[in-house]
Amino acid sequence: MAMISGKLGRVYIGSAAVVNIESWSASGAVSEVIRGNALDKEFTTKVHGNKDAGSVEIVGNYDRADTTGQVAIETAFLGDSHLTNVYFALDTSGTSKLCADITNDSAAYCIVVKAFAVDINQASMAKMSATFELSGQWNVY
Repeated sequence: MAMISGKLGRVYIGSAAVVNIESWSASGAVSEVIRGNALDKEFTTKVHGNKDAGSVEIVGNYDRADTTGQVAIETAFLGDSHLTNVYFALDTSGTSKLCADITNDSAAYCIVVKAFAVDINQASMAKMSATFELSGQWNVY
């Protein structure tokens, strides 16, 4: 298996890279477990329920001039709107990427910006962070 250098990762909104991103981290999908109990049974029955696609957190240096990236994420957060064209690329070519299933451009297959924050500290650059929650499934290309 080929190793992937972290410095090659990118976050894209459409074809535009979000600038100054230092890292992104995906939590991965999890399956809901439904429990069934009965008074006459010694053990609990468990079955798979719906899957939760998880979340992705990005961290970087804040850049207010990045209108197609960081500002677009902040605007979606403040406006309670969703994004359908966000890609988390594993390399600079963009050929290996993690993304929402955007074949269905609807709220059922989208990325919700759960949190957006800016941290200003005298001893360092202004930092931004955003947390995305996926509605629908992840595709890996």
